[in-house]
Amino acid sequence: YINSIIINLKNRDNNIKFKFDNVLSKFPDNRSLLLAIVDYSIKYKKEDAAVNYIQNYAKRNTNDAEINIILRQIKGIDKPENLVNLLYELVNKYPDNETGSRYLAMNLYANRNMGKLEKYLNRFKSDNTKGWVMFYTALLDSYNENLKTALDEFESSYKLDKHWEILYNLSIVSQYNKNYNKAIEYLQQADNSLMYSELNLKVKSIIRT
Repeated sequence: YINSIIINLKNRDNNIKFKFDNVLSKFPDNRSLLLAIVDYSIKYKKEDAAVNYIQNYAKRNTNDAEINIILRQIKGIDKPENLVNLLYELVNKYPDNETGSRYLAMNLYANRNMGKLEKYLNRFKSDNTKGWVMFYTALLDSYNENLKTALDEFESSYKLDKHWEILYNLSIVSQYNKNYNKAIEYLQQADNSLMYSELNLKVKSIIRT
């Protein structure tokens, strides 16, 4: 089905939305098919159709965090502030949805909404089991140049979530604290966990100059 649709897309078939609708009516809960159709709908400037497909699926699968995030991404595609508001709506509706919470924190930080990020992270202040909260708290402290506190928080975050991005940030903070050997060590650990050789070499060259 999807291959025949792609061929028709390449031939600029004007009835493509009808064909998408027809396929999804046959396989309404096929997640992979849904995501493929949404992807092609956006690619061919049919955002309204993509939102409709996602909404119909989300109504039947309310706990699918990724689908709910994609829906809000599409709705906020032109304005980052709209996406942030839509993500607030998501986390307020599903407070235990950690994926949505992480994604909101990421977008607040990416858009430098530091006041909102700090306020949001304060919701979880009493919970020391969430590595992602410690990670974004550390990023916030780094931004505010509280580097010693940031280093401690990144280390605490890494104990709970062994992710290369935490090691990378540990390396950067160690560099600013003039602990260059430790900075290189963290980069090497990050490089071992994910093949990030180009980034590794670039930052090492900065450290050594």
